[in-house]
Amino acid sequence: MNGCCNDANPPRLWVCCALPQEVRLLQGRLSNPHGVRFRVTGMGPDCARRTLAHWLERERPVAVLNCGFAGGLNPVHGAGTVLFATDDPHWERRLRAAGALPGRFTTSGRVLQTAMEKAALWRATGADAVDMESAAIVAVCRAAAIPVAVVRAVSDPSGQDLPLDFSRFVRSDGSWAAGRLFLAIGLRPHRWARFLRLGRNARRAARQLAAVLDRALAGLPQDEGRGVSDPVRD
Repeated sequence: MNGCCNDANPPRLWVCCALPQEVRLLQGRLSNPHGVRFRVTGMGPDCARRTLAHWLERERPVAVLNCGFAGGLNPVHGAGTVLFATDDPHWERRLRAAGALPGRFTTSGRVLQTAMEKAALWRATGADAVDMESAAIVAVCRAAAIPVAVVRAVSDPSGQDLPLDFSRFVRSDGSWAAGRLFLAIGLRPHRWARFLRLGRNARRAARQLAAVLDRALAGLPQDEGRGVSDPVRD
């Protein structure tokens, strides 16, 4: 990547996700991802902060959308509900028109496994959803005066337990140890029902999030970037 942008290398809109799997789910469903660079931050606030700050040393986007899944805290939001939070009027208009609902996010350093944990965090914060990266990404973008919006779909609603503690399968670099996860699930057959339910919820959330992004990104001005790149993590 070049360190600065010029007419031959215009700035792009960044869509930042924690995991490559989230990027693939979105990228494969966008009909015309014009002017978008998909980027993978890794999981967790520290990893997201370091990765985004590193990128910004070499390239400046016109805006950053932090996208992916979130755990539901507010019981009114079912699986697939797409929530957003931004203080940028341009992206607020676009996301509202695209069908996303305004919401409040809180960030956790680990994946919340139980409905009881999610209920306690909702009472403590009043937030609608929880994730592991958005607060760090918003802080870095605000410090750099870059427009930023959090756009996430609920994958596990407030009243549902996860099949196991997913935090145990996050590597130190923020990547996902999928092999160890599936082995752990395979050793606990009684948890397959919850795992399959989570998979159905995640696919629904991905469809809804992609539909919202498709509408929100439609007709972006040319100065908001040209072309589309493969997911980047460097």
